[in-house]
Amino acid sequence: DGLADELLSVLAKIKGLRVAARTSAFSFKGKQTTVEEIARVLNVATVLEGSVRKSGNRVRISVQLIKAKDGFQMWGETYDRTLDDVFAVQDDIAQSVVKELRAALLGGKSTVNQLAIAQEIAKAAQARSTSPEAQRLCLQAKFFAERRSQADMERAIALYQRAIKVDGQYAAAFSGLGRAQQLLAAYGTGSTRALHVAAKVSAEAALTLDPTDVMALVCVASCAFDIDRDPLAGKELMSKALALAPNDPEVNRQVGIRMAHMRQFDDALKLLEFAQSLDPLSQMIKANIAGVMYGMRRFTDAELLLQNILRTDPTLWIPHAHLSHLTMAQGRYAEASEHHTAALELRGQSEQALLHRQAFATGGWVGYIRDALARPLEFSLSRAEQALFLMLSGENDRAMDMLDEMIDTCDEQDWMISIDPLFDPLHSDPRYPALLKRAGFVMP
Repeated sequence: DGLADELLSVLAKIKGLRVAARTSAFSFKGKQTTVEEIARVLNVATVLEGSVRKSGNRVRISVQLIKAKDGFQMWGETYDRTLDDVFAVQDDIAQSVVKELRAALLGGKSTVNQLAIAQEIAKAAQARSTSPEAQRLCLQAKFFAERRSQADMERAIALYQRAIKVDGQYAAAFSGLGRAQQLLAAYGTGSTRALHVAAKVSAEAALTLDPTDVMALVCVASCAFDIDRDPLAGKELMSKALALAPNDPEVNRQVGIRMAHMRQFDDALKLLEFAQSLDPLSQMIKANIAGVMYGMRRFTDAELLLQNILRTDPTLWIPHAHLSHLTMAQGRYAEASEHHTAALELRGQSEQALLHRQAFATGGWVGYIRDALARPLEFSLSRAEQALFLMLSGENDRAMDMLDEMIDTCDEQDWMISIDPLFDPLHSDPRYPALLKRAGFVMP
């Protein structure tokens, strides 16, 4: 996995190459899927496949580049090397792939500048660690971080910190740590402001080592939005990341989300749909698209997409969280309660899930809101959710006070006040425009 991940990372930085994202590419691992089918799903013309066999300190790497249209092997090679030579093998594979693809486009190998390709690969690979152990730890950390449960994100943070101890000059370990800290702020139960501050420190350390680290730029940009409440600075940093990596699905996804929060829905959808074309099997991007549709009041489209995600992968909790809001906005309170409970269970919060289910079964929707407001910590309510329940109870002044507190603490659901239809009743409050501006959802 480490070899494949590094190859994807290097090849994605080569001008003129469109490389399928890791999430989608790795989904075929261990499956009996034809090259033609893989190419169709990923919308690519060629497929790089291979295998790695390890014995002691030696490794055999077999790799081939296949044209999807007719199954023709454009290039293939087998490497018998020691583990110390793995980086050289990675570079050789990357150079061979670029050479063959450019030769196919230009009409012959004689027209390909091999020295220029070698220089491109060296530049693309310069930020990687010289330590296979640090790379391995970061690969494991990335896997756990994307699962987005409290325990998994905490494990990811620990793995990134171990990688930094192994190689303190590895920028990707610092930017990965910042990303994991931000995810824990967004989806965990800790202090969101403290985690965002820690994430900013980690990302800035990455940028000191590698000013072109796009994930670090995205992380610092997010902090500009979430901590500094400076949308102009955040937008400038996001634009810089997008300019450096225009075909990176995660960068397009993050910029799209921020545009949605600023109610620039059409631009947000374009970026998210482009990200989806680069990473067609990413259920997270699909959920983000559904979230934008929900903000646009396209309830039917959003619900169909979210239900489709759950049919594909019923273990995901984020679609349930979105469906909880969507059904609540439509007055379908029993469904809203069930989706919220399902999200909690899938996040590993079974005790809170049971509490929510019992409260709704005993007191219905009104009793549920009353019990949740009486015990917000036990019910694991964010400040945004507390403000929503106060508003639904007719206590708009207390709701506004809670939203002020939410901004001060960098609540992970502060975006709700900008685009969530559930907060529409508060829009007529004369204090609401100033609240949106203070939260950074209005451009100066």
